[in-house]
Parts: sequence; C-alpha cells; structure tokens
Amino acid sequence: MNFRLCAITTISLLLLFGCSGNETYTEEVIDGVRHVHNLAPLQGEKSGFDLEFTRQIGDLNTEDDNYAFHSIRDVNRDSEGNIYITDSGNFRVQKFSSEGKYLLSIGSQGEGPGEFTRPYNTDISSDRKLYISDVGKMHVFNLNGEFERTFRLTNTTIRFKNFKNGNILMERGIFYRGRMDLAAPYLARITDTNDSTIVEVGEPADYGNVELNRYGNMYGFMIDSEDNFYFGFLFQNRIDKYSPEGKLLFKAVRPLNFELSHRIDKVDFEAGGRIYTRDAAVFSNVAAGLNIDNKDRIWVRTYKHEIDRDEIRLAKDLIFEVFDSNGILLCRVPHPDLDGRLSMCGDHLYFISYNNACVYEYRIVEK
Repeated sequence: MNFRLCAITTISLLLLFGCSGNETYTEEVIDGVRHVHNLAPLQGEKSGFDLEFTRQIGDLNTEDDNYAFHSIRDVNRDSEGNIYITDSGNFRVQKFSSEGKYLLSIGSQGEGPGEFTRPYNTDISSDRKLYISDVGKMHVFNLNGEFERTFRLTNTTIRFKNFKNGNILMERGIFYRGRMDLAAPYLARITDTNDSTIVEVGEPADYGNVELNRYGNMYGFMIDSEDNFYFGFLFQNRIDKYSPEGKLLFKAVRPLNFELSHRIDKVDFEAGGRIYTRDAAVFSNVAAGLNIDNKDRIWVRTYKHEIDRDEIRLAKDLIFEVFDSNGILLCRVPHPDLDGRLSMCGDHLYFISYNNACVYEYRIVEK
C-alpha cells in the first residue's frame, strides 16, 4: 500500500493512562494533527451503556398503507421527537410522532416539483427544513411536508449532512469528473445550499490502483453539535475528525482482532452478448458505519472478526465501539441482533430491517 507521505516537522509523543494504571492509548502530534493510537478501552470491559428497545414502526404484514414500507433508506428525527422514514420504494418520506403514530406523507413519484425519482438520504437543517436527496437533485420541504424548492446536484451524491451554519457536507459520489475510471482526490465537499463547492475535504489513502482507491476509501460520516465532522472508514482502521472549515484535527485507530488485507480480483461479466473482464477490489471489512450521539460521542459499528468475501455480514459479527470527541476509545457495547442499516439521532438508534420492512427504535441508557 502506497500512501502519500508528508514531511514531519513536529512530533510529540504522550503516553496516557486510564484510571486502572494500565496504558490505554498513546498520542502523536504530527504537523499539528493529533494521531491517537488506542490500545484498549478506557473503561476496560465495562460497556457503560445499555440499548433499550422502545418501539417498532412498520410491519411486513400490515394492512395499513401508512406503515407499509418498501426499501427503507434513512431515518431522521427532529427536535420535537418526530420521526421521518425515507420509504424509497414507495417514493415518499413518512412522518411519525415520537410515539410512532403516523402524521403525514411527504412527496410522491414523478418528475415535478416535490416529486421523487428515488428518495434516499434526509437531514434537518438548523432553520427546520427537511432536505431529501434524490437522483441528481436535492428537495427541500418544511417540516409540515410542504414543498419549497429543488436544486440540482453536480455529482452523484446521495448522502449528505447539514451543518448548523447553513452549509452542507456532501459525499464524493461514484463518478469523478463524470468518469468511473478516476478516483476523487478528496473524500467530501462542503457546499452552500445550491451545491456550489466551498472546499473539498478529506485525505484518501492511495493504494496505487484506481479501483482500490475508489472502494478502499468508502466511509460513514456525521457532524457533531459544534459542526465538526467525522469520517469512519469501512475498510481502513481509521477515524478522522475535521473542523467546520475542513481542517484535519485528528486521526484515530484502535486494536482489531484481525489483520487488514486488500487485493484485486479479475471478474468476468457479460454485456451485449460479449464477455468482458474487469478489476474487482476486495478488502477486509473493518466497520459498518459511524454515528454521533447527543453528547458528541462517536459510535462505530466494528467487525469482531474477519469476514470472508462471500460470507454474509450479520449483526452477530458486529460490536459498537464508543469514542469520545477526542478519539479516545471509551468502551465497547454489544450490538443488538438486528441486521441492516442504522441511523442515530441524539440518544435514539433506528435499526432498519429490510426483511421485516420496519424500523426498530432503541434508546441509549447510560449505566
């Protein structure tokens, strides 16, 4: 693996100790950036948290169309506790009360104002607007479900997060400069509310191969209460924190139970009656996403052991690793036996079940 090297002008090494007297992490400051090397959880074997089930929204066998979902993609929650579920297959976003009672539907299928091609990600801005990403565009509604405007996206962005200062953090997208054979030299863009780029942010690892670079730098990302943002990498042992302006603040690693590996396989596929061969990137699975709770703690869904390429990735393979906002590993928390995507809103977790066409809501309880 070839990484871009920078000249190290200043290095300071600090050895820090947990309450038990055992060393739990070390720090290096390199060119003004903290590098945190976690060795063990600060709280030892104590989890520090329980995850308490609160409710289920939706059901595979329901006869009520308002609770019948087809391909849930995202869940969000406003300051009043109302819940927004992106029902991509039904081309709508469903709004529910904090108790899970249906309130209203937002959007429908189509190409007109406020209509969806394929709604995906949602977020709520500081001025209480609901942003919904779609194919090549972003829709903006108020929280009563009334359409306000749409603006075009210049990249294949479907995931984003709103800053409190009004800007938006956009993922890099699949294409770079309209091409699949190029890997973006950045991880994300900070834009205004019309998708004009303010700054490109993030430092991708360089594997020396376009396909490895594109997939090896996949990540989950979130923004905290002070507009700092974080990247948690799916195939690297790496968590990065940036300031609201895009300055790198720290890089953190933690101990894993397996060695990381990557390779390129040659895969045949058919198109137009002909057989072609393409490169396929294969990586060790490190994490399944990153989230931030209501106290700016970082929750990473980390794999407990190595997953083979053809092995189905399940909840039993995951554990939550919880870090403080300085990148220090605090504890590990058992993962519920629930497969699928996860959204975290404050102290609430929403597990998206594709098989049961529903959302399971849990609450973080501090011990």
